[in-house]
Amino acid sequence: MKMQIFLWFILATLGCCKDKPIEPNPIVNPKTPVIWQYETALKNGLATNNFIYKNMIIQGLDGDGQWCKVWALSLDSGKIVWESQILPFSTPFSAENAIFQNNVMLLASCKKDRILALNLDNGQKLWEYVFEACPRTLSIINNIVYVSGIQYQNQYGQVERFNVLTGQKLSPIVKLNRDDFDNYLPMLTAPAHWKHPNGDDILFFANRSYNGNLFPDYDRYDQLAYNLTADTMLWYKKGEPGIRGSIATPLVLGNKVMYYVSREMICLNPLNGERIWTFTRTPADDISAFKTANIERIGNTIIAKPDYIYMYGVDLQTGNTLWTNAENAPIPNTVRTALNKVWFASGGLWCIDGFTGKALIKGSRLKINGPWFSPIAIDEKTEYIYTVNNGIIYCLDSKVLME
Repeated sequence: MKMQIFLWFILATLGCCKDKPIEPNPIVNPKTPVIWQYETALKNGLATNNFIYKNMIIQGLDGDGQWCKVWALSLDSGKIVWESQILPFSTPFSAENAIFQNNVMLLASCKKDRILALNLDNGQKLWEYVFEACPRTLSIINNIVYVSGIQYQNQYGQVERFNVLTGQKLSPIVKLNRDDFDNYLPMLTAPAHWKHPNGDDILFFANRSYNGNLFPDYDRYDQLAYNLTADTMLWYKKGEPGIRGSIATPLVLGNKVMYYVSREMICLNPLNGERIWTFTRTPADDISAFKTANIERIGNTIIAKPDYIYMYGVDLQTGNTLWTNAENAPIPNTVRTALNKVWFASGGLWCIDGFTGKALIKGSRLKINGPWFSPIAIDEKTEYIYTVNNGIIYCLDSKVLME
């Protein structure tokens, strides 16, 4: 009797439930890497290089090509500390167009032929200078900002200098004339600094110069060292016609200075410009070094990132290849190193182990707002990263992206 009751209960239960749809198991949302986000309403503008300063992320964005806005947001919450709108201006996109030292941010606007200094404590303008021609690249050395790549009257180029804090204009240096330069119009990079054994200050430039007739041999890529103390050229290495190189700032480490020249990274002796070693990219990496080629350092490993999809780890002392990553992304705007890793955005977000070349974040798009191209700032305390996508400033947990 008990068995009959039990069977009747099972049949009754099945009968009453047979018309109910089968409900799927609840979907558990994956852990989001987004810590916070701040919508700027500037959806189509380019982003400047960004910096972490006093627990703030400093980020600039383009308005409509005629003005620029810079925000200081709290690192942990994304709340506004200050914002500054700059008129007239166009947002500097390249890494060498937006730099900072201590509490001063320097911005170069080629479109508006000017540079501007902002106080990062309050967003107020410290000073501004308007040029006759486009200021292309900036670097700060010993509280002096060097403005390079300026070409005057299509005949000569020179480097202008200013006091970082006051904007006081100092005398220009390294004037190169087209007539004395095989009819090539010079375009100097932002300089790197080195202390000569005798105490003199030496500046290293790459010079990506352009032929006046454009064709053939459109450009060439020279390397030069300028003795700032003696106000004279220390050495000069003329490039081969038709061979271009990166206009990024040369990398100086100890008794070595490194440049990207077409398919090679060359390491020179800073005393005389003699070559110490040459690193040649793999034949499959067949795009020449253009503006976005980057050279960075992690320990004794030089990180070489040319324009194409490859990235290399190169031994500082010998130039030998330590690792090759053939599966990342082309044309990153700004490559940064932190926590022994390499960070950049090019379509997606990337993080490469600096000692092995392994991709830890492999082109993550997060499936929001489309591709990622803006520079990445890294907080080494939290491993949070800060970047921009479609006008939204993001704070992202890099550890979640690596999972």
